[in-house]
Formats: sequence, structure tokens, C-alpha cells
Amino acid sequence: MFIRWVNHASFIVETDRARLICDPCIEGTAFNDGWRLLSPTQFSYRDFERITHIWFSHEHPDHFAPPNLRKIPEEYRRRITVLSHGTDCNSVGAEWASRYRDEF
Repeated sequence: MFIRWVNHASFIVETDRARLICDPCIEGTAFNDGWRLLSPTQFSYRDFERITHIWFSHEHPDHFAPPNLRKIPEEYRRRITVLSHGTDCNSVGAEWASRYRDEF
């Protein structure tokens, strides 16, 4: 197993069978521009080519950023499995995946 830090709360966990990125906030601001990454992300949208899964821990915009996700090349988005923590409102899980599958 290999673990690589991407930025903020984002890590890649890689095994022989899967490559998961958690909370991929790659660029931009959150919380009405009151928050931003401290340093530029070295991981690019093209680097999603080898990602098999995305894990969203929760819906805060510094962890779940649809504007960033839409920049992942479509050919990569279509084969990535989206995972999330089950919540009472299920805001990020299966409901999100089904609503945005064509976009994401």
C-alpha cells in the first residue's frame, strides 16, 4: 500500500487493485472566498487517469467541490467509482452520484 498527500484533506491511497483519492479539492476557494489552499496542488486533472475511486468524507466545499470535479476529463470521470460516508441526508452518496453521473 502506498499513501500520497495531495493537499489539505486529500490523499491518494494506492494498492495493487485500486487507486483512491479522498476529498479532491484541487484548486479554488471555499466558504465565500474565506478559505483557500495554502500551496498550489501538484496533482493535476490529468492525473485522474489512474484514479479508480473517489471518497468524499462530507459535503463541505473544501472536501466536495463540484467545480473541480467537472474539470476532470470526461473519459476518466465515467469510470471512477464514487464513494461517500452514509449520512442522514445522503447529500454526497448515491443521490449525488446518480444526479451528476453524466457530468461526473
